[in-house]
Amino acid sequence: MTIARTEDGYPRFSDAEIARRRAAIEDVMAEHGASHLVLYGANRFGSAVQWLTSWPVTREAAVLVTPGERDVLLVQFHNHVPNARRLACDADIRWGGPSTIATAVEILEGRRALDTTIGFAGPLMASQRDALASSFARVVDLGGPVTDLRLIKSREELEWIRVSAELSDRSIE
Repeated sequence: MTIARTEDGYPRFSDAEIARRRAAIEDVMAEHGASHLVLYGANRFGSAVQWLTSWPVTREAAVLVTPGERDVLLVQFHNHVPNARRLACDADIRWGGPSTIATAVEILEGRRALDTTIGFAGPLMASQRDALASSFARVVDLGGPVTDLRLIKSREELEWIRVSAELSDRSIE
């Protein structure tokens, strides 16, 4: 298997692999009654963001997932937006504004999410979780089920691990 690359040379999981992941996320959402999902990461924590979008969370990022709609990837800072557009898979890339969670709430309100269940996964601070909980009918922590998805590796993911291990071995040699 050859690992695909973007036109800028960045390695990229195949469209089929990303579609598999997206379907798995939507299955978890449905199982828990969530109409929308906020995947959150900050300071390199929150690898579900990268797992779904290929964006390695730097300062702060959130992905808004709504079945039937294009994902929205919110990143901090302004200067991260162009690189996120190079790296991230099919998503609407935007600056997260002064508060990424406040921007996420605004977008979800626009998606008519007020009376629905919002799922979240990632290292939210209490104030960020409270912002979600005060804005929507029900908020459910899907961190465990989302992590479980990432523990079972596809053939493509295993190939990436093999290549990564080979590169690590070469660097030691």
